[in-house]
Parts: sequence; C-alpha cells; structure tokens
Amino acid sequence: MDVDAQSQYSDEGIELPPSDMSPSHVNVDIHAKQVLFDQILQSFKTSIEALSKQFLIPGNSIVFQPCIYLTIMANTPFFITPAQQVILKGIQMTPHNVYEIIKCVETHFHILQGKIAEACMQALEKIENHRASHDAQSSLGGEAFEISDIGRLSKIPMVTPDVNFVNMLRYSMLAIYLLPENTLSHILVITDGIVSMPDSNVMETMLHQLHYDAIGVSFLKVGSSFHPNCGVGLVSYIDLLYFFAQSTLGTCIEYFPKIIHDPAMPMNYYQEILLLWSFHNSNCRVSSKPCDNVTSWTSINDRFYIQRLPTLLSKRQTEDSTSTSVLLLLARRMREGFTVDNIFYGNGNLEIKLIHQWKSSIFIHYKLMSQWPPTQNLTHFEVYIYAPYEFLHDMTCLIKKETKSVFRQAIIQRFWSRLSQVSSGDVILATQLSNFTSNKDWCTLPDSVKSGLPVFTSNTPFSDSAKLTLTPRDNYCLKFVNIWHGITQLETSHWRKWFHTHKISLILTHDTPLPTKLHMTSCSSQRYQVVQCRQAVVALHGMLADWSSFVLIDNHTYLKFLCTEPDKPPTGFCIIRVSSKFPSAVLNLGFSTNTPGQYRHEVCDELKSELSTLSYLPKANEPSCCVLLNKPLEKILIRYERVPNTYTTVVFPDGTQPPDSSSCFSSPVSGSLFTTLSRYLFHKRWIWSASHNTNPRLSDTSISRILNTLTRIRLKEGYHFAYSSSGIVTMVLEVWLNSNASCVVQYVLFPPYYNWGDDILSGSDEDMEPASEMEAELQMITEVWIEPQYGNVLPSNSRISYFNNKNYYEIADAGVPPGTAAVDI
Repeated sequence: MDVDAQSQYSDEGIELPPSDMSPSHVNVDIHAKQVLFDQILQSFKTSIEALSKQFLIPGNSIVFQPCIYLTIMANTPFFITPAQQVILKGIQMTPHNVYEIIKCVETHFHILQGKIAEACMQALEKIENHRASHDAQSSLGGEAFEISDIGRLSKIPMVTPDVNFVNMLRYSMLAIYLLPENTLSHILVITDGIVSMPDSNVMETMLHQLHYDAIGVSFLKVGSSFHPNCGVGLVSYIDLLYFFAQSTLGTCIEYFPKIIHDPAMPMNYYQEILLLWSFHNSNCRVSSKPCDNVTSWTSINDRFYIQRLPTLLSKRQTEDSTSTSVLLLLARRMREGFTVDNIFYGNGNLEIKLIHQWKSSIFIHYKLMSQWPPTQNLTHFEVYIYAPYEFLHDMTCLIKKETKSVFRQAIIQRFWSRLSQVSSGDVILATQLSNFTSNKDWCTLPDSVKSGLPVFTSNTPFSDSAKLTLTPRDNYCLKFVNIWHGITQLETSHWRKWFHTHKISLILTHDTPLPTKLHMTSCSSQRYQVVQCRQAVVALHGMLADWSSFVLIDNHTYLKFLCTEPDKPPTGFCIIRVSSKFPSAVLNLGFSTNTPGQYRHEVCDELKSELSTLSYLPKANEPSCCVLLNKPLEKILIRYERVPNTYTTVVFPDGTQPPDSSSCFSSPVSGSLFTTLSRYLFHKRWIWSASHNTNPRLSDTSISRILNTLTRIRLKEGYHFAYSSSGIVTMVLEVWLNSNASCVVQYVLFPPYYNWGDDILSGSDEDMEPASEMEAELQMITEVWIEPQYGNVLPSNSRISYFNNKNYYEIADAGVPPGTAAVDI
C-alpha cells in the first residue's frame, strides 16, 4: 500500500515564533498597501488564534485541546539593548489567555519598533551629515563620498542577513532547550525572506543540529511576491525558506486566511499545517498565495520559465544486506533528516522509501526492505542519488578532468562523506545493537566485573567532544570487552541517533570549609583557589556504581540492564554517563530503542529519587549532597574562564558590538555559547567603588571579606556553587513561579578589580609610564543573569521573601541592598 497520509503530534507541542525585525521590514508592500511591520503582527495574531482552538481529531469524536508552550522573541540584527528581546518565555497557550498574549506582544512590539526607528534615524543622520561634508570637500577638490563608507560610519553596528538568520535559529534552539523536556519542538519564524546563509558549512552544521534535536522549522513569509518595479532591490530568498522547512518537516506559509468559527470543530488551516507531521511531502507549494496578481507587475519570460527547474536523473549508488533490525535503521535515518516518502506492504514484505534533500535539487533516496512481521534481523537496503546530470557527472566520472574550483571540490567531498556514512558507516554498530536480545555475550558478566571492577579505565581526560583512550581492566574477558567497546566510544552528542535520551541536571554540594582565598590570590602562588566538591563526587560515583548493573568506564560511564520480568534475560539496557564540570554535572541517560516510554520514565524517576536522598558516605545523617534542577543548567550556565579586560561594556562576538567598541572579530558567525547567552538571558551588573574621594580607600583584604560575606549570605538564601575560576564565582538558585515553571537565577561575584580609566587604554606605549595601584580605582563587581520566564515568583523561602510575586526582570533589582548605587550595563 502507498501511504500519503499525515500522523498527528502528541498532546504537547511547542511553537517558538521569533519575529525577524530587520530594517527591510520598514518597506511598504505596494501590492498589499501595507508596511511589512504591520503584516508581522497580523500574521502572528491570525496564526496564534487559530492554533489555540479546540478541534475534533479526524476519524473520531474526541475533542482535542492542543497543549502549546510559547516563547516569543523579536530578533534585531543590530545592537540596541544588551539582551535579546525575549517578549514571552515558556507560557502555556490556551483559548482563555490567547488574547492576553497577543496584547502583550503588541505592546512590546511597538516599543521595540520605536527603538529600531530611533536607531535607524541616528545612523541615517550621521550618514547624511558625512555626505554633506564630503560634498563640500569634493567641490574644493577633495575625495567624493563613497557608498562603501556607510558601514563604518554607523554607530549602530548591524549584522548581515546571513549572520542574522543563523543567530535567529541559534537563539530559538536555546529557547527550546529550556522548555519542558517531553515536548515536540517547533520553530516558527515570521520573516520577509530577506535572509541567506554565510556558506554551505554553516548551513550543514545548522541542519545537522536541527535534525539531531528533532526540531522542525516553519516560516510565516510576509510581503507579496517579488515585483521588479517596486522591490527596491530586496529579493526574498524563498528557495532557502522552503529548503529549510522541507528538510526539517516544517512548512512555509505565504497566505494567512482568517479562520471562521465552525460548530463542527474541524481542524483549521493552521492546525493542519503546523500541528500535523506530514511524512509525504508533495512537490507543490500548497501554502502559497492563491492569487498575487502577478501579471499586473511582472512579465513572464517563457524561455527562462521553462528552464526554471533542472531535470533530475537517478543513479543507484549502493545495494547491500545487513543483519540489522529494520526499525533501528529507520529510526537512525530519520534522526539524520530523512523523511518517509512512501511505504509498500505485500506478500509479507515491507518496503519503506526514505528521502533526504541534501542540497537544492540534490536528493538521497534510501530504500529499506524486510520481512514483516520480522522473524530475524535481516534488512536489505539500497541508496540512490537524484540530481542534475552535471552533478552526477562530477560525482561518478572516473576520467581525469580539469581542476575544479575549491568550493566545487569541497561540495563533492562532503557529499561522498555523507554517502559513505549512510551506506556503511554505522552498519557494524547497528548490527551489534540489533542482536542484543539474541546474543548472551552482552549480558554474561565476567567475575571481575561482577565484583565491581570497571570494564575500562580512561588514559585521557574525560571529554564529550573527543573519543576516549580506554584500557581494559581485565585482559581475561576480551570477548566481553570487545562487544561493549563500540558503545563506549560513542560521543554523548551522538547518543540520540542510537538511543532514547534523557538528561538529569544537578549541582553537587561544596566541601566545607570554603577556601580562604576564594576571592583573593595567594601571596605565594598568585593564584585563586576554586570551590571543590570531592566528597559529593565520591558519593555520586559510589551511588551510580551500586545502582547500575556494572561499571563500564571508571568514574565516567555506567550500565544498567532492563528486565521486564524477573528471572528473565534483559530486554534492553540503560547507559549512564556523567558529564562533569563540577560542582555542576549532567547525567546523560541513553535507553535502547525497544524500551517503552513509560518504563524509561520509571527508571528516570527511580534514579532521581536516589539522587535526592544522596548523602556523604561517612556522614549518612548529613543533608543531601546533591541538588536536582528542573532546567538544563549546562545550557545557560555562565562560565567566566578569566577576568574580563573591562567591565564597562558587554561585547557580543556574533556580528554585533556595542557602540564605540574597539573590539573586532575575524568571523561574524564564530559566536560561542556565552555569546548566545548574553543575547538571551536578562543581565544586570553592579559596580561599587571602593576608593571614593570622600572615603578612605579599602584594602584588597577588606574587599575580599565583603565578597566572602556576600557569598555566605547567598548560600543561606539557597544559592549553590555552580562554577569557579580565576577568582570568579557563579552561584545558582532555581525559584518556582505561579505558571508551574521554574526560573534559574545566577549570581556572579568577581575578584577586586583595578580600573585604570580610559587614558591608559588609549595612550601610546611611548607615552605610557608605570602607574601604581594607588592611582587606580578599586572596584567591587557583581552581576545577575536571569532566565526569562513567564509568571511571578511563589513564596517558598523566607530568606528570599523580596523575590515574592516578582517577575523575572524585577528579581535583579529586588536583590540589591538599599542605598547602593548600581550601574546597569
């Protein structure tokens, strides 16, 4: 049977709509007679109202209410404020609060629109003044004004559309990580299509991450079709929008009809497109505008129109059979971005055809054939290439040809690498995992392993980004060692391709007493001490060793066999790996693909219960030495590796910089995790002067005592150490809100800082004379990073009663002692 159907998402979906507020949106759509900014709001209101409505599930009489969590951002391509414009974060949308959400978005949208207009006006005024001065000079024989000078004249640095598009997706993925774990992720971008990609490497990396995290990307494209007479040189990159949407099981909508209430409650236009997962993608664009009056604005060139799409040819690249489960291969390929094209079943044989669009007009078809129901792990697969003749000729022709361009060679090499990985790169591991239940060698533990001896020890520092160099502890059980070696070499970032993954974020309690030189260097070594949690680490690894079936890698990876019935062989396994930058740690759990979801959650809850009661081994009566967090702290933890050069600015190395910043970066897309956090989290910094003219100068020891006092106060309030380096300490507190969600507050304390002023930074080396510390201003600096989250703080701790009923953006000011002068950067 050929399947051309759609399967429904579960009852929890995520819509994450970042609005693209690029300067191109101030243009007037002459055809629609509207400014594009107005169309953004209209399309947002229409789609959100439609998605919040109840509907009858097709085929039965069940009334279904979508459970949708929203995070709404307005992405600006230039520096306006030190944080990304997160309008709403983590709110659950219902028919009762949808109009409240729309009103809140409209208010913030108009405020931001005014800021953008003010920023653009300042830039244009400076350009016009500079142009006028150049014209006056050119009339006297000077150089004429060049258009290329505009970019360096503006005090409002702006990123290009390609980098801005990457940033939008990067911020959106971070917001998705912070939403509830058991949800289906979807990014909805409202844009006019004036976007692009920096290069093919960046695009492949972005698509790979979207596929790996199973995040769909859809677009609401505002503005009419391109008309040369009124386009003002702005051409929407529609092909890129459709390519991203089709590659991630999303869609691109160009038409926004009003939804009329129907008492029968069928699924409306937006619910069918955005809440249904279409396995079969048709070639036509069903969401394009039904009429755009194209003939009134453009003239069609028949010769060009006929050649608009190249003819695709097919070539079979690989054909082979493997002793692998067809379901395991199917799940593996769908994690790589393949989608189901059609399914055929007949005479006890199942045939599944998958399709993956690698580049525009270049497709990889993957065909799986197996007996159904399966009686053995035997799957036949075929790999086909669908591409234009020129690409197939470059790929397959063995005759020596002339040297191509560097970019063309790179494309061919990457495609061959992709084909090799799909054809044979993971077949061996897939075969091993498929034979887990039928091969007793997986579960037959050697005596040394039963006694608690680890299977491997690592000879290199633990790292999630590199393969470990492992040494077997017992050379007499090489058969058992070899069968588990492949799984131990899997990087944690690749687990989701093979397992059902879960994560548990936690903070280990620090050792007592605290270091005496936590905020001040030692006189002998001139180094700062760091917060240690050695006792809690020993307790954690001891508990995991007892809870699991055996230790796979010493103090790193553990494995637990899963048995559905007692006294029966295990039907699956759970692998646990500790990703640690103590005191903060993450437990990565990977379950074999045949483990039911309910059983997985039972195992996770059991492990969390053990962790919540974990105490120091020699002091069993002590409180728990492990603090569980609901949010993935590793995604938003502020880690300062070294002391910043200056505290008077916040630099964003993602293509935007604050005005009058002298810093520059070689690559506009080389943003790190800290870069993304500085644009997403709410941030405030306070600078206190310890050497004011009217007061005696405080010593470094006195500043250190003040910082130690602040540290102890925060510990009593419920904060926990999460990171320390170079005298910089990050403390974390998770508070609960009335929206049934939590909010992570991070408090950072810096060591005493000597501010030399601007003269020493701007002066030349020849004029600079040695300055003493007495001539510099001694400062004490703290800052707060708060996760944007909808709701008000619930009363739970009397020591932080000043947080009660506060919004996330009010928490920072509520924690400042009265009478202190704060500098908000």
